[in-house]
Amino acid sequence: MKKYFNFLFTVYGILFVLSFSGILLIYGSRSSSQYDFGAAEMAVRQFCFLLLGFLLMDGMRRIKQSKYITMSRSLFFAALVILWGVLLLGVKINGMRGWYSLYFVYLQPSEIFKFIYILYISNIYLHTENKTKAFIHSGVLSALWIGAILLQPDYGTALLYCLTFAIISFLAGVKLRILLLLPAAALASLLVFISRKNYGFERLYGFFSENADVFGSAWHWKQFQLTIARGGWLGNRMDGAFWSNNYLPFAYNDSAFAALHEMTGFSGAFSILALYFVLLYLIYRQSSNSRNELIILSCIGAVMVNLLLHCSVNCAIIPTTGVTMPLVSYGGSSLAGTFMIMGMLLAFCRTENAE
Repeated sequence: MKKYFNFLFTVYGILFVLSFSGILLIYGSRSSSQYDFGAAEMAVRQFCFLLLGFLLMDGMRRIKQSKYITMSRSLFFAALVILWGVLLLGVKINGMRGWYSLYFVYLQPSEIFKFIYILYISNIYLHTENKTKAFIHSGVLSALWIGAILLQPDYGTALLYCLTFAIISFLAGVKLRILLLLPAAALASLLVFISRKNYGFERLYGFFSENADVFGSAWHWKQFQLTIARGGWLGNRMDGAFWSNNYLPFAYNDSAFAALHEMTGFSGAFSILALYFVLLYLIYRQSSNSRNELIILSCIGAVMVNLLLHCSVNCAIIPTTGVTMPLVSYGGSSLAGTFMIMGMLLAFCRTENAE
């Protein structure tokens, strides 16, 4: 019992440090948001989301594992209806219809319901002996889920779900020759995306072509390079983050890691990344004897791929796509979604004696 609560105290502390670093990043960013709030107002809102996230996580960690398993199917199909409903009833922000407007709060279902997707898809594999059959079953449901996100259109989040599905299938033991169908499907989706959206082709051209216009198609990823280079080893003060405040698009959200690097340098950015790995390692070690190891590893993998994809884009390693940095980027839905994954993880880490 004491060991479990020491583990909880450490996890809560790391989560607070990571989340609060995001608040400092938001305050240091002078970029205006689509809601016309200033940096101070955005930081206050994020702090309120942080408190709500901790309450959600603490409540979810107290739910019994068997309850999660029992509710997984109902939760999945309810979430699926809400995901498709946002296409009709949602509001459009930055050309994407992915939010429900509830007075002064905007909720993004694709972010909030990540834990439900991981839970149910993993549960299908856990309760199906034939892994090929489970792959087909979960693949059809995933196509319905991801299809709703693609129609918003939110290609960054759709890519995250595709990678999460691949991780779950791999961990469940699906044969490699079957998993190779996923890259083929991803390539076909990319071709459709490029054919329908001009900016998709421009992003790819700007990334791969040496002749791309740095003031046009190559603008975003070039700003990533300049912002990170300016951070150096030790970074700048928050009020000295010139490039993030003036040139880097969405420094408080999709470009959070690059902005963080300019403010804290390599040493600060590396320390933040190290905290993520320590956090996920502690959870993995605590859950090593769990009966539901697939669910736990899938959650860890989903958070890890989200972090790595965001950092890869911000380091100009892969073409630009809009993906938030877990716990750090501005946004209540993104923050709440990550805390809910953590809450479910902590519930599955709890031993019978701790319950």
